[in-house]
Amino acid sequence: MIISFLGLSGAGKTYYSTNFFADHKYKLIKIHNRFEKYFFLFIFFFTHPIFSISLLRIMVFENKGNKKLLIYKIKHLFFLVLAREGKSLFFKNPIIDDGIFQFLLSIFERKISDNDLIFFKKVLKRRKIIIYMLEASREMRLNRMKKRKRFPRMHSFGEKYFYHWLDIGEYNYVVIKDFIIRNFDYKIIENN
Repeated sequence: MIISFLGLSGAGKTYYSTNFFADHKYKLIKIHNRFEKYFFLFIFFFTHPIFSISLLRIMVFENKGNKKLLIYKIKHLFFLVLAREGKSLFFKNPIIDDGIFQFLLSIFERKISDNDLIFFKKVLKRRKIIIYMLEASREMRLNRMKKRKRFPRMHSFGEKYFYHWLDIGEYNYVVIKDFIIRNFDYKIIENN
């Protein structure tokens, strides 16, 4: 059984995935260096070529208007997500705190609908997976970001983009959450 996490930035995915399952027979999937990143990326790409190419195609199509953002997403998100998914193939009970479901929040820079998720339903329904959805208020999430002095994407793309990204993410989270509730095993955790 794969445990995957979904939550907006600052909701507590990493904290929860690290601490909640510490005494269980699960393995938190981390990529420790560049070799692991590219090795497990290759493994996942080799074992899931159609899905990998399709995911890359969707991401390129959705972000083709902003090359800087597209390159950022490929280097810092796409490669790592597929590497984590590839590494998870080697463990019986992996935990992925930043996997495919979380990546759904990062692909789109616009408000999405169910139609945008049809492809993912077809592919991801085949896996034995449970999704833990972590929820926290915007105020709580911003306070956590402030404490750790890390506001995702703000340094690279500016404050105006950051707040627009938060708005889009909150809207898309609701759509993705509804999609998960209808199609997958899940648990919702209020993390306030």
